[in-house]
Amino acid sequence: MHYYQYCPHCGAKAFVFHGAEHFSCSSCGHELFLNSAAAVVAIIRNDKGEIMLAKRARNPWKGTLDLPGGFVDPGENFEKAMKREIKEELNRELVDMKYLTSTFNTYPYSGRDVYTTDAVFECQLDNIENISPCDDVASIHWMRPEEVDISIIPSESMRRIIAFLAKKM
Repeated sequence: MHYYQYCPHCGAKAFVFHGAEHFSCSSCGHELFLNSAAAVVAIIRNDKGEIMLAKRARNPWKGTLDLPGGFVDPGENFEKAMKREIKEELNRELVDMKYLTSTFNTYPYSGRDVYTTDAVFECQLDNIENISPCDDVASIHWMRPEEVDISIIPSESMRRIIAFLAKKM
């Protein structure tokens, strides 16, 4: 993996990949490390024990199933990010959330891989009836975790989370 050829500090074509997500410029000495981006994932259940899956409205993976959530913006903690994502994607208010687990992911975006660390929360909304998806969610679907065919879920972290939930049931 060699994302960068030119130094973002001095512009020299002397940016060297050292492995372990580390780059340095042999001209000016600037160093760059590719770190993991923070993301949140919502596990929302109905009274039948089903979890909410969101059909993606945008690429990557447009038209496939995912769990609600998204990236943590600069200046946000997990709780604020989760409240914002629930409002943006489902137009609902988050009433309560409880940390469940974390996992990692590789998210393809604009021709590059974005590495994420996903914090997973059990979430309760103000209302789960008649949700009108918005933002990057095309539709929502309810399924029992053990009934989800994880082979059709493109995100490796979402597959791990759903498999984890299926085993807990």
